[in-house]
Amino acid sequence: MRSPRAALAGVVALLATAVPVLAAPAQAAAPLTGSSVTITVRMIDPTTPARTAAPQPLSVELDLHNASGRTLDGVTISAARGNPIFTEPELDAALAKPPVPGQSSELPLRSEPLVIDQLVPGATSEQVYRTTTGWDTSENPGLCMCTDAVYPLYFTATYGTEIVGHTQTFLPVFGKGAPKKLTVGWLWPLLDRPHRLTDDQTFTDDDLATEVSPGGRLDDALSTLERLHGSVPVTLIVDPDLIDELQVMATGYKVQGAGGKVTTGAHGAVAAQFLSRLRAVLTEPGIELVFTPFGDPDVEALQEHGLSWSSSLPTAEQNRISAALGGHTARTDIYWPDTATVGRTTLATLHAQGVSTVVLNDNALRGGRYSAQVLDALATIHGVDGSMTAGVVSTELERLVARALQPGSNGLGALPALASAVALRAIENTGTSHYVLLAPPRDLDTNPQVAARVLRDTADTSWSSPLPLGAATGSVTPVDHGPLHAVPAKRHISEATVNAIGFVDHTMPELLRIFRKNAGDAKTLLGSVPAAIQRTASNSLIGMPQLSDAAAEDLRQLLERVQNGVHLVRPTSGTYTLTSSNSSLPATIQNTLPVPVHVQVTLSAVNGLPGFSARPKTVTIRADGTQQIRIKAHVDRVGRIEVEGRLSSPDGALILGSDISLSVRSTALGTVGVVITSVAGAVLVIALLLRFVTQLRKRRKRRAKQAAARPATPVGTGA
Repeated sequence: MRSPRAALAGVVALLATAVPVLAAPAQAAAPLTGSSVTITVRMIDPTTPARTAAPQPLSVELDLHNASGRTLDGVTISAARGNPIFTEPELDAALAKPPVPGQSSELPLRSEPLVIDQLVPGATSEQVYRTTTGWDTSENPGLCMCTDAVYPLYFTATYGTEIVGHTQTFLPVFGKGAPKKLTVGWLWPLLDRPHRLTDDQTFTDDDLATEVSPGGRLDDALSTLERLHGSVPVTLIVDPDLIDELQVMATGYKVQGAGGKVTTGAHGAVAAQFLSRLRAVLTEPGIELVFTPFGDPDVEALQEHGLSWSSSLPTAEQNRISAALGGHTARTDIYWPDTATVGRTTLATLHAQGVSTVVLNDNALRGGRYSAQVLDALATIHGVDGSMTAGVVSTELERLVARALQPGSNGLGALPALASAVALRAIENTGTSHYVLLAPPRDLDTNPQVAARVLRDTADTSWSSPLPLGAATGSVTPVDHGPLHAVPAKRHISEATVNAIGFVDHTMPELLRIFRKNAGDAKTLLGSVPAAIQRTASNSLIGMPQLSDAAAEDLRQLLERVQNGVHLVRPTSGTYTLTSSNSSLPATIQNTLPVPVHVQVTLSAVNGLPGFSARPKTVTIRADGTQQIRIKAHVDRVGRIEVEGRLSSPDGALILGSDISLSVRSTALGTVGVVITSVAGAVLVIALLLRFVTQLRKRRKRRAKQAAARPATPVGTGA
């Protein structure tokens, strides 16, 4: 039990702690500003009002977020209409710099203000502002559609007399007369990164199953088109490798996991269902199916580095893709670069491959961007052999499309600005029907419900009708958007990927020679390397360099393993003695590959020193075999000769394995020795002959002298 003294001390301590709190002055509430309440437009319904005299309902869904840190009771939301917008530059200016609330140009809407009883700090309140539209002022519509234009709508939040929030949106209005309709083309990508490398049946991961399952990215893109029920035909851009992957999945596939373990894939039914839905979409009238090159490679990067790509499909892939599409065919004459920019040399290559239309943005053809007159989105490309057309995408429209389709964002809230920007093409130069091309990000990830509304409210309205790009090239006359500008692409596959692809591209043709053009043997070892190159260079991997670098390095190592799979065996001693000028040297070749190879063996003196030569020998080595051969050599000198042995492809262009060193000791005279010996013998014979002649002459001289020195015998002398 605590003592009275201890209890008193506790009370004193508690009071001492409380005193500062009681004594501290209450903090003043933070002052309110024009951004204390954030107003976000979630949706306008309808995006484009009907052209009627009688008032029609218009509702605007708003989110109000209290960022002030204090409770706000009785916030009032009022709406006003700004001056009509008639041109794109005016709309661009309004988007870039929204007006300050309370400008004299604002005309309040004839509607009851919206009052929110209470906004607590940090909370978001969903509200609907309701009004009407109509062009007959005697009917007193909330918003008079007095002329064909885009109308800014301003929503202002006030607390008492103080403005605490403000936002703007836009409404394309056609009240007095219908303009000549726009035609609008939508590109719609079904693109994904490759999930295979060289083996068509084995996947490097099972992520594609997630993409095509309900709620996956590709599932959402396809669901968008299903929601449209053919009301908005689009140009569907698809990588044929994706269709091939799905068909392989549907008929049985394998997945290589961590540590190289291969398991049977389990999502064939999901892939089959996706393909079935795709076939149904392709039956809708006006849908255009366009194939990218296989793997959707970054052709601009490949072109810049002197590397090639193919637009054709191998027979096996063609058969699988045909089965997957159920007889539907794809166009290959339209190409959509990743950054909508491409160089002249790449254009020339594309044109040679059959491409006639390339999608470019207005940075690449700037003449149309700053034209005082609205230009159609089809342009003639100058300076390219033959006839090529550009489908020109507005950079500003691309930005608005991305905002409207971005998942998790206020897509339908961004739709009015996009619809207004497109609709302005209808009211500018109304005597002409204009063509507009819209393109979402190529790695599209969207909410299908929002996306379907975005497509419909831009391409199938009172002022627009859909016209896919391929159909437009046959009905819309291209115009001049100015010369092609050299605009460097902002994105490319990584340098490491390009370097590895370059090695493979250079090595592959020579490596194939060792199989004597036996495609079956090459397929066994290498799979489909050309397809793997294009998969590794895929545009979809540009943002994932770690994946493309790893795939390219795997491809490099595959070729190096094959290149080193057959090699010369280093001899135990490496020293050989040749006793004649024409002898033979042994060489042992080991082939660790499961297929036979055709190779060439070359022996040559180190540093090209004279005195040794050998004719290259080409042989075929059986699979998983070792074979010793003998190579005829010719020596022209006596002594030790350092020789280098090399194994290569049959034409000698590609080295296989590592070189070996041999030490050759020659005891044979060889041609030079024989010549020297012969010359020396001849010299010796001549010397002996000269000596003999000299000695003979000397002897004769000596005899002559002796004869001259004898006394003469008198004639007639006798006994």
